Amino acid sequence: MEYRNATYNQAGTIDVEIDHADFGWIPFTASLDDPDPLGRELYKEITKDSSVAPYVPPPPARQQVAKSVVQARIIDAGMMGAVYAALTANPIYFARWFAPGHPVVYCDDPDVVGLVQALGLDPAAILAP
Repeated sequence: MEYRNATYNQAGTIDVEIDHADFGWIPFTASLDDPDPLGRELYKEITKDSSVAPYVPPPPARQQVAKSVVQARIIDAGMMGAVYAALTANPIYFARWFAPGHPVVYCDDPDVVGLVQALGLDPAAILAP
């Protein structure tokens, strides 16, 4: 059977594309303990005849923190007036911060980190998730 793009997945089985007689190239997962003989045979063939690309885990999700939490921490630090002045001086920052459909901010957002640092505050503390 023709196959291509063999890659180990997180479960240790092999994700591959096979050339199906009726449907052309389709995704398939080959496993040594597959109940179907085709899956077992294909797994053995792939591991014997070709190099299988290693599993590459997805990158970790970027951490986020609620803007309300950031605001409370800035208020506790006595810096809300300075933040408000900075936000109202820059319409783009103001719009991004007060966008109603976006209640969180990335903990590593360069604009937010820069603002927090400009206030003399610790981004690790203010932007902690």
